Amino acid sequence: MPIRPPLPRRALAAPLLVCALLAPAPALAGFRVDTTLDTPDAAIGDRRCEDAAGRCSLRAAIQEGNARGRAWIRLRRDTVYTLTLAGTGEDAAATGDLDVTGRIRIRGAGAVIDATGLDRIFDVHADGELRVRRLTLTGGEAPDGEHGGAVRNTGLFDAKRSLVSDSSAPGAGGAGGGLYNDGGALRVLRSTVMGNSAAEAGGGLAADGGLTVVVRSDLLENQSGLDGGGLHATGSGELWIWRSDLADNTAARSGGGAWVGSPSDVYVYRALFARNEAQGAATTDGGGALYSEADVWMLSSSFSDNEASGAAGGGGGLRVAAGRLEIVGSRVEENDASDGGGGMDVSGGRAFVYYSLLGANVAGGDGGGLRVGPGAATDVYRSHVLSNDAAGAGGGLWCSATGTLDVDRTRIEDNGAPTGADVFNEPPGGDFTIDGDPVAPG
Repeated sequence: MPIRPPLPRRALAAPLLVCALLAPAPALAGFRVDTTLDTPDAAIGDRRCEDAAGRCSLRAAIQEGNARGRAWIRLRRDTVYTLTLAGTGEDAAATGDLDVTGRIRIRGAGAVIDATGLDRIFDVHADGELRVRRLTLTGGEAPDGEHGGAVRNTGLFDAKRSLVSDSSAPGAGGAGGGLYNDGGALRVLRSTVMGNSAAEAGGGLAADGGLTVVVRSDLLENQSGLDGGGLHATGSGELWIWRSDLADNTAARSGGGAWVGSPSDVYVYRALFARNEAQGAATTDGGGALYSEADVWMLSSSFSDNEASGAAGGGGGLRVAAGRLEIVGSRVEENDASDGGGGMDVSGGRAFVYYSLLGANVAGGDGGGLRVGPGAATDVYRSHVLSNDAAGAGGGLWCSATGTLDVDRTRIEDNGAPTGADVFNEPPGGDFTIDGDPVAPG
């Protein structure tokens, strides 16, 4: 069996790429917001942040910063700024959300921006850049039929040591209850995305193309009406999850923690997926922690106590439906699937499991540790398949009659099932080998 590198070279260069793309730019103009009132700038372009009463509001500062091309904005420490100026459908930050077309940097100092369901909070346009520090964004709601409850980004959005919470994209097809990256560059660094919801995809964060980076951050307790409770990524783009936690997220269909689709490239390093749930009841649903149709590389990560709880949901930990997934030096343990693949369910595409643990997972159907479905393929190398259980066949490993499962130098012990406690090859027999020797059918 060929040994592949844990991650492609470009993935190992992630920190350099991210720093180069998202390095802060100098800001020329500076505004200190001195009122919590939501009032517009009186004379946009006069180089002064002043509403009709001479006060510098957050909205006025954004408008004047856009006009000047760039600005930094300083908010009062631990102060709540509430959006109250209703109105949608314009792009000048005059009403509703705060449109960003210039290069804006906001120093929050623990401040809160609360949209109270009026609109989303920020709309970053293709030529705009928004960087926020130590800021809470809450109460955002995307207009009906639109995405991004707190932030919609088509330019560059960078959040550091911030919180995005209790925001939603409730309209039909709504995606990105907290954050939505529409082909731009978005980074979340040392931040938390928590308690957000989307009608369809990406309760916490959704991306359609572009570059999305999650570094040392938490995606917690987010919900989606269909896929990707914590995170949803699709389109021609890249997703990086670096030393981050995705926990207690729920998807009504697939990908409780995350759902990733073709043609995305996904890189995961030292991430924790815990207690996420995929509730879909169809045989094509599941993936308590992760549902994948993309090309995914994972290194030194953990998938524990996740669940595919729907009646026929597969892949308590991970479900690979298409594409290619490589998982290296990782732990997939104590996950639960109502149907097959308690730890992993490879129903399509190809998976590689290197130097990893499939342990103490439970399947209501076949394949307590791993199920390889019709036409799918999986290689397992120098790994451990221990103490998994299946209510059907193959407590440790299960291979379809038309599947391919190549196992090499791997410990397979203490698994349990009514048929084939450790391994099961579905008759008349799939291409299932252990250390080069075929596994007999049945």
